[in-house]
Amino acid sequence: MHNSALFSRRKFDYCIVDEASQITLPTCLGPLRFADKFVLVGDHYQLPPLVRSRAAKKAGLEVSLFRLLSEKHIDCVVDLTQQYRMNEDIMHLSNELIYEGKLVCGSEEVAKRCLEIPSYRFIDDLHIQTGDECDRVSCWLEYLISPRYGFSVAKFCAAQD
Repeated sequence: MHNSALFSRRKFDYCIVDEASQITLPTCLGPLRFADKFVLVGDHYQLPPLVRSRAAKKAGLEVSLFRLLSEKHIDCVVDLTQQYRMNEDIMHLSNELIYEGKLVCGSEEVAKRCLEIPSYRFIDDLHIQTGDECDRVSCWLEYLISPRYGFSVAKFCAAQD
C-alpha cells in the first residue's frame, strides 16, 4: 500500500480503522499517516492482535494502538452500547463479566433471536461426513440440542416467547 501512487500523493481528511484492537501498532500507523484525523473502532476486551513472534511479543506488539490510546485517553473513548450480534441471553454473560451491564440489544428482533433446528438429522450427517466415531450417548452436540435428553434449542426458543 505504501508504494501506491494513490496514497503517496494524496491526503485524506479522515482515516477510519475498523477492528483496530486486532491490528498491530505498526500496521495501524501506516494508513493514519495519510489522514489529518483518524477514528479507531474496536474493542480491546475482545481479540488482541495476532502476534506469533516471541521477539515481537516481548517488544509489546500484542498491544494495539487502539488499546494504548483508549487506556491513556479515556476522555476520548466513546462506548457503543447497542449491539446487534447476540440475543439477550447470550449477551447477558459478556455484559455482566466485561461491560458492567452497559450493553443493550439494538432491537427486539435481535434480543429474541434464537436458533431453530427444523431437523436433528444433521447430527447423523455430521458424524458421517467427519467419520467421527463418537459415542452417541456422550456426544455433546446431540446432548445440547436433542429433545431426547430433555433440552432442545427449539423448545428453549419457544419458551422465551
